[in-house]
Amino acid sequence: MNEQTVREVAEELSRVLPGQRFGRIFSLSKLKFAIDMRLRDGRFLFVSLEPQSPRIYLIRRGLRELEKASRFDPPFAAVLRKYLANTEVASTRKPEGERAVLIDLRGVSELEGAVAYTLAVQLTGRSSNLFLLNGAGRIMDSLKEGKGPGQETADIYQLPSTSPDQRRGGEPFDKAGKDSVSEALDEFYLAKDEEARRLSAFRSAESALRGELKKKERLRKALEKDREDHGDEEQWKRFGELLLANTSNAKRVDEGFSVADYYSDGAPEIVIPSDPRHTVAESAEFYFKRYAKARNARTAIAERLIAVSDEIDGIERQIERLKDAFGSGDDDAFEEAAPPESQNKQKPGRSRGRDEQTGVRKFISRDGFEILVGKRSKDNDHLTFRIARSLDTWMHAADYPGSHVVIRNPQRKEVPHSTLVDAAQIAAFYSKAKGESKAAVHYTLRKFVHKPKGAKPGLVSLADFKTILVEPGIPPGSGG
Repeated sequence: MNEQTVREVAEELSRVLPGQRFGRIFSLSKLKFAIDMRLRDGRFLFVSLEPQSPRIYLIRRGLRELEKASRFDPPFAAVLRKYLANTEVASTRKPEGERAVLIDLRGVSELEGAVAYTLAVQLTGRSSNLFLLNGAGRIMDSLKEGKGPGQETADIYQLPSTSPDQRRGGEPFDKAGKDSVSEALDEFYLAKDEEARRLSAFRSAESALRGELKKKERLRKALEKDREDHGDEEQWKRFGELLLANTSNAKRVDEGFSVADYYSDGAPEIVIPSDPRHTVAESAEFYFKRYAKARNARTAIAERLIAVSDEIDGIERQIERLKDAFGSGDDDAFEEAAPPESQNKQKPGRSRGRDEQTGVRKFISRDGFEILVGKRSKDNDHLTFRIARSLDTWMHAADYPGSHVVIRNPQRKEVPHSTLVDAAQIAAFYSKAKGESKAAVHYTLRKFVHKPKGAKPGLVSLADFKTILVEPGIPPGSGG
């Protein structure tokens, strides 16, 4: 975020935050936070202090989604809860020409009476940080250990020195038709995060394939060396026959036996290497065995070389398909090209078709679209991450435990609104919102649904979603 964008966000925050109470803090990672500022429109203040993309703006997320995604609790979050729990925003300001937002908060403490704090969001690249300041502007604590004057605990806070180029305003952020800069930034960074996820998946898959390719290439070299080590089978056969043909006139020399080479014009004398302990007959037998071994090895190695070369060609083609799929954004083709170890492996002995029948309810929408519903938590994971394709529509009741619901869309058609309503009613029915007169249901494309590391079965996070309000129930004629 350049200084101009930070200014626009600060102006937006100054319009909506004053008078709002400081609420819950959701630690989405060690450097990412969502803060409930009790806004009536349900938005949360989002702050990221990641050096490569520090940012601040308002986001729209479901409460349960944030609760599921909040798996970290750095000590600084506890400090903010301690001091800011009973405060409200007095003002929001941005130092002129700087990439920082200062949120002033006021409150009343039973011990101290009126108190004042400032939350300083410093968006300065590698030195990005989050500071809690007291009423005198002195640093009480910080997310990361500050370095330099005005950045360490007990210092009077001051921004780190930056060059004029770093402070310059920059171009305004393109809102792309959105109502607010926050909405545009959120959409931009969600897409960026999704692209980063896809890039990570691509690199992981490509690395696995290239690792397999190197193993096959090493195997091919080993086979070629093995074939070479067995030597020329015809030469071993020739040596054996010459030794037998010269049994009576072979002469022992230092290197072996001197014999007449009847295969060459004039039958010149040649020396055939031999173990000094072997007789002519024993040396002949040694070479015939070597001939048989080389002949058999040549056939076996040749067959293996062909198979390994075919495997190498196949892996190289798979890498190219993977690159093409990643470049085109075709997630289905990418999943097909990615090696099994980079995906959720299917259990041996069970077909995908049988898995779909186990733990999944089936319905048909009024428009003919197939709707699948998970029965249990592990069935939800299986439905979402092994059965559903990237462009299928995924649904779940908002803020209530319930089943994952997938609208199958193999032809990649536009899903009619009536089908969305049918599926949403089913999603609400198979959730704890079943008894409500109306229930909100989140929906998105399957590719925006992710499994947080270490999360329990059925728990997911959404990179993007929309919401529809419906009456829970099973639509007439949908089956099930």
